[in-house]
Amino acid sequence: MMLLEFRAVFSKIVPSIWRGCFTADMPIYPLNDPPLSEFQLLEIQEVERRAIKNISTSMLIQWNSENHLTLLLARLNKQTNRTVLFVSVDDFIDEETHSMSALFAEAERTNMIIYLNDAQSLLANHFDEVAVLKKTIVNYPGLVILALNDTKQPIDSDFWPEYQLDMTSTSNR
Repeated sequence: MMLLEFRAVFSKIVPSIWRGCFTADMPIYPLNDPPLSEFQLLEIQEVERRAIKNISTSMLIQWNSENHLTLLLARLNKQTNRTVLFVSVDDFIDEETHSMSALFAEAERTNMIIYLNDAQSLLANHFDEVAVLKKTIVNYPGLVILALNDTKQPIDSDFWPEYQLDMTSTSNR
């Protein structure tokens, strides 16, 4: 279902060599802004600034609207001029750890924003796997977005010390 939302906002969708992954680029204009509060918009602008400067940045998003989330990713794509690498974690989770490392290496080589959909699956893994993932994310010289679509799952602020955006209470404009 998420792919349909992406097709409505991005004109270039390309399947990736990894199962459950695709890249999205070239937002369709006119592009609507995602419905964000002033505080959320300031946070997103800071994330965009850091992404443009290739500063390692991780962001955890809780969401309940695929449309709002897709608009946010289109905004990040437009503002940073970076392709979005969409990773369906539920499809990708069975892959070996080296596949995740290869995915991050390719994303780094091509300067992509990594978007991990349904990240709660990753966070529910064994402690050692989560530690490896966290190290990989911290070492990635770009923007990594982990999205939680489970609005009942609390965000562990000790685990992800950087940006956190709760889009579950955002209403339509």
